[in-house]
Formats: sequence, C-alpha cells, structure tokens
Amino acid sequence: MKMRVFFLKRKSIYYFLLLSLILITLLTTIKYKNTSAFKLLNSNKTIRRDLTGDGNEDNINITNKDNKYFITVKSQNKNYTLKNNENKSFIGDYNKFWPIKLNFQDISRDKIPEIFIQCSQYKMPIQYIFKWQNNEFKKLYSSNNNIIGLMDSNNNKTPKIISGNLKNNEIVFDSFIFMEDSIKRFDYNFNENFMGSNTIIEFINYIQSLPISEENRPKSILTDNISGKDISVIGNLVKENNIYTFQDANFKDIRNNNDGEINEIKWSLNFKGMSKQDNNLVKNYSIDVLLKLVDNPDDNHRFKIYSITLN
Repeated sequence: MKMRVFFLKRKSIYYFLLLSLILITLLTTIKYKNTSAFKLLNSNKTIRRDLTGDGNEDNINITNKDNKYFITVKSQNKNYTLKNNENKSFIGDYNKFWPIKLNFQDISRDKIPEIFIQCSQYKMPIQYIFKWQNNEFKKLYSSNNNIIGLMDSNNNKTPKIISGNLKNNEIVFDSFIFMEDSIKRFDYNFNENFMGSNTIIEFINYIQSLPISEENRPKSILTDNISGKDISVIGNLVKENNIYTFQDANFKDIRNNNDGEINEIKWSLNFKGMSKQDNNLVKNYSIDVLLKLVDNPDDNHRFKIYSITLN
C-alpha cells in the first residue's frame, strides 16, 4: 500500500511538471506577442515609469495641442519637458494615421531606462533617444531615419542601437553603443539578412502591393508551420480595401540560444492605410511580426516570419 501511494505521488508530480511547462510556454509566447512599444492613438496619455532611478514611478504625460505632441515627465514634483532638435517644446506632429510611439530600454545597463521615441515631424519620420543625466533629460540621439532597433538587448552582451532608413527597397543601417554618458558610433558589417531585414523588406513590399498580390504570398519568408490565424491578418487587410504605405518600424531581439546567438526577433511595422473609395479616410495600421532563425545556413532568408498580429 505504501509503494502504491508513493507511485501516485510521483505520477502527480510528473503531471504537475508537464502542466507547468505548457503554461510557461504559453505565457512566454503571449509575452513576446505583447512586447511592442507604446502606441498612442488617443490624444492624451500618462505612462508611469521610474526614469530617474530614485525608486519612485514618474508620470510621463503625452499631450496633443495644436496638432503637436508634447511630452512632460513629472518627477519629485518637478516637470521636465522633452525638446526637439529645434529646442522647441513639442516632440512631433500629431497624426491619427501616424501615432507617436514610446519605448523604454536600459541600454546603459545602469537600471535607469532610456526613452525611445518615434513619430513624424514636418511629414517626415523622426526618432529620439533621451536619458536622465545631471538632473535633466538629455537628448542622446535623433535622426530622420524610419527604423530604429536594439540588438543584444536580451543577453549579456553590450546592447547595440541600430538606426536605419528604408528607401528604394534597401535599408541603410548605422550602429551605436552607449559609452561615457553618450552614444558612440561603431563599425558593423551589415549583411542582407541582418536582423531579418531582407525578410522584412519583402513583407513590407507585399503589404504595399495588396490586394493585387494577396494570393501570391511570399512563402520564402514564412515558416512552414505558420498558422492560418496569422495568415488571416493579410485577408483582413485586403477587406479594408486600402492603399498601404510604410511609415516606420522598430525591432528588438527577444530570444537567444545557448551560445548567445540571436534566434528570435520582433518587428513592429507602421503603415498608413488610405481608403480606395475615399481619400479622406486614412487610418493607422500597426503590424507585429515575429521572426525565428532557420536551421538551413544556405537559405537566403535566415530569419522567417512565424507570427503576424494586427494591433
């Protein structure tokens, strides 16, 4: 009888461990599908985050006035307004079809996150990075590129900041690291499949060609086991009957193998959708795609899409 009781307990433990493994897998997948930057479609929003390292959450207030975005951080009863390249108090133009996006990442590894901002200004993309230094928010970087991303943000290596510009079916990248309280440029050999960029270019071209090319999905950039639910996102975009135009994007590595090699990446792509029936009907469409590294080193698309989500 005692032996039987021990067997049942051990069997219960096996079931518990199996159930725990399934739950961890599900939660990890959900986590990756929801690690996108803040996307603000409404005119006013407050985000709470400790940006000064004092252990207290600060209020990051994003407001819209006169079709301009203003960002003010309230910390310890003091207000700090982020300023643009012209030293003006607004950060970008307010557009419903081109929302501002904020992300917080600790690229300096000092446990105080930097502020990453993407929006538009004067009908052009613009990106900023701000950091709390010497009792103020210092602008570390800005450019009119339409892509910004992080590499080695999910391992023990030094995080790299990647800024890029997609134009004429090509992405020109630039690379930076945080060093000595500032961002320094460093040389990096970018190949055509860097962080899945050739896959992303082909996917963007496909979205912009809808609905004509709906049936001609670029299978070479998709994993074999991508679900019908993910593919249905394309059908939903077709039903909207829009002309889609790429605006900007951001990316981040989300998983590494035991050797520290990046094997999963998340890209968030931002499109303007203009109705074919009424040019005055313009909306924003944000698409998250997850990419994973394939086993075949000879495949031109080393990273392929295994998840597509329309936000």
